[in-house]
Amino acid sequence: MASVQLIQVKEEVAQAAEKVWKYHVKYMDTEVHASMRSHFTSFRHIQGPPLTPGSIVMVTYGQEFPHYKFMKFRWDEINHEQHRYKNTIIDGGLLNKHFSHLSYTFNILPGSTAESCVMVFGIEYVDKHDHAEHHILKEELEKFIRMFEAHLRNKE
Repeated sequence: MASVQLIQVKEEVAQAAEKVWKYHVKYMDTEVHASMRSHFTSFRHIQGPPLTPGSIVMVTYGQEFPHYKFMKFRWDEINHEQHRYKNTIIDGGLLNKHFSHLSYTFNILPGSTAESCVMVFGIEYVDKHDHAEHHILKEELEKFIRMFEAHLRNKE
């Protein structure tokens, strides 16, 4: 069996930790879509109480990624006080072709100022076969951070 591999993306943003958590996690169903309209068309809680371990979310992709169509993930851990979560893809659509396991972690660390923070994403994966798709996962997180921070500049 293949071993779990890790990709990490870490970026300081000029936004307070509470604001990032509020819009990235608590208002995920509207704000993540709003920050990347051509990428995502919806985030819907489809099973269990929202934002709790064991609950399931379905994400549908937009015109930028028509080949992915959707993915469903399960919240494995979510800690609102420590600003961290872990979710696992349970149905990844086309992602299932390449990965037998795919999880995302997110954590907010203190930034260099009180009005900044460091967004840290981790991707844990197990490949089904040799492929060169890993860079896409990393590039998408880097793009997400840039677009999400730009979106937050227009909030409050």
